[in-house]
Amino acid sequence: MILKVKLIGKGVTGDPLRAALPTYMLIDHDEKAGHAIVNLPDEIHELTAEDLAHEPTAEHPHGTFYPFLCTDCVAKIHKLWDKKYEGHNGKFKLEPIK
Repeated sequence: MILKVKLIGKGVTGDPLRAALPTYMLIDHDEKAGHAIVNLPDEIHELTAEDLAHEPTAEHPHGTFYPFLCTDCVAKIHKLWDKKYEGHNGKFKLEPIK
């Protein structure tokens, strides 16, 4: 799943720019705009084709791009991460941006 997400961090030693995701492949980023295009592996989000059926998509060289996920899909991912990554204490947060 290809997403455009918010970057966090100051871009300095000890606080690098990054996406607040458990794991991802960085495709591109814009430091000044504060976002990145990332590939979020299926086993990390676990959304089904049915979950994503209503979401708008676009083609991207790296796969299917989801320009913006609905709040229900984001909430489902956060609920999974709360169970799967117990103790992350909100460290992981999917923040899709347009």
